[in-house]
Amino acid sequence: MIENYKDRLTDLEKAVEGAIAEIRESYESTTAIIKSISKYDELMQQARKELESYLKKYAQLAELEPIRAVAITFLQAVNKI
Repeated sequence: MIENYKDRLTDLEKAVEGAIAEIRESYESTTAIIKSISKYDELMQQARKELESYLKKYAQLAELEPIRAVAITFLQAVNKI
């Protein structure tokens, strides 16, 4: 009878060790996913900043377009003289 309890205890110990190993693997997987998400978020923030910078430069160029058009017209007029 005592041997039976020892066998059960051994089986329970193995089951607990297996459960702990599964939890550890799950934790490691979750940690890896969280790191990936953090890296993705970091890259997206960097891309957003670069896009905002590009849009600001584009807006500045758009503001200069009328001046450019006048300069071209002026240069064309000067070339005709």
